[in-house]
Amino acid sequence: MDLKLDDVDVKITQKKIKHAYLSVSAPYGHVKLSVPKTMPIEKIHAFVISKLKWIKKQKAKFIVQEHEAMNIHHGPGDLKKQALLDASYKKQLIEKVNTLIPQWEKIINVSVSKVTIRKMRTRWGSCSPKSRSIRINLELAKKPFECLEYVVVHELVHLLEASHNKRFVALMDRFLPKWRFYRNELNRLQMAK
Repeated sequence: MDLKLDDVDVKITQKKIKHAYLSVSAPYGHVKLSVPKTMPIEKIHAFVISKLKWIKKQKAKFIVQEHEAMNIHHGPGDLKKQALLDASYKKQLIEKVNTLIPQWEKIINVSVSKVTIRKMRTRWGSCSPKSRSIRINLELAKKPFECLEYVVVHELVHLLEASHNKRFVALMDRFLPKWRFYRNELNRLQMAK
């Protein structure tokens, strides 16, 4: 099912979920909305209308990025283009992470000594509890904000519990009840090859 509002195309998928989940994805600003199967069409319309300002703001960011990328394509060498594009993504990701970490440090009652953003092939993030440092995958710059937030919370919870045991799961349930949904969303979006 698709919806068009104010020149904004929204791809709607009905799923077995409790809440509506909206995302604007890179690089072209495609708008996707996952809704509960029972949600009536009027409510879906009202939800999209209420988020229209936010959607347009997100889409505008991608248009700017696309222009930057197009300008980069005229530069010498593919590696230089990729490096400039990565630098643009890294800058955006740093801004988001710098907002999320202090906020979640207070909630979880932990403190991080160092945050590194880098390209990782197999992980979205990693944590070294001894040095209290965390690493975030650069690819998360291209994923929905909620997915980045899930990774940040996941790594911060590792400062309380190093392994993925029952205590870790209980802590994740306490701090971010919808974490499984975001994890599944990330697995669905997968890593860029």
